[in-house]
Amino acid sequence: MRDTRYHNSGNYILRSYQKNALDAILKSLQIKKKANIYMAQGTGKTLILIHLIKTLFSTNYSKSITILVDRIAFQDFIIKSIKDDQEVSEYILLDNDTKSYESFINVTTMQNCLNTSSLSDCIKKSDTIILFDIYKNYNSIFNFIKNNYHNNIIAISSCTLDEDSLPNRTFSGIFDSIDFLYSYKSAVLDGTLNNDIIIKNVSEKLKTEKEKDTLIKTLTQKHVDAFSGKKEYVLEQIDEFHKLLYDIGI
Repeated sequence: MRDTRYHNSGNYILRSYQKNALDAILKSLQIKKKANIYMAQGTGKTLILIHLIKTLFSTNYSKSITILVDRIAFQDFIIKSIKDDQEVSEYILLDNDTKSYESFINVTTMQNCLNTSSLSDCIKKSDTIILFDIYKNYNSIFNFIKNNYHNNIIAISSCTLDEDSLPNRTFSGIFDSIDFLYSYKSAVLDGTLNNDIIIKNVSEKLKTEKEKDTLIKTLTQKHVDAFSGKKEYVLEQIDEFHKLLYDIGI
């Protein structure tokens, strides 16, 4: 559902935590040409991705971006999101596009890169690789990138319930740290996943940190079960998380 509070003249405006995430990526890229961030589902990773692409192109920091995802449905969604933005839509490459471009955005799946030669061709022409919301451990791909790719590499991933066991925490050693984390707990307590009425009810019903932690684990487990691989990822269902809050009786 489109949040009109953060929408202006066709362009989404970043919330403060989203701007912090983008700033963390850019700062880390300048220092070590790598950035690794984690955010709760539904807190705007795709929006940050679009703003990141705009920034990289407008500053000439990057001219050729390859975005790797691990689901075809998500590949389609990212392509559509880029096409919907007039500032970057012209750069998107289609599967049957054989032309050579100075600047481009290529969105492909990890499955397409399981063949070493395909992966080599993919990264050879890109000065920036973005690993976007990768759930599975593609260790062969991660190791190949780690040993053969020396340009900009960015990972934008989803949190898990346990922040100490985040999926692909280092991506087989590509990254040595997490540069930004916006957890489910922060998102729920900040109200960025809920409306004002839910936030008010949560504040009134939950008096202790233990109660808050229990609630958040219950909510996020349902969310993770629904959206992180136990069934086909359907982006239109992201607002179902709001309904889950009501179902639990908050």
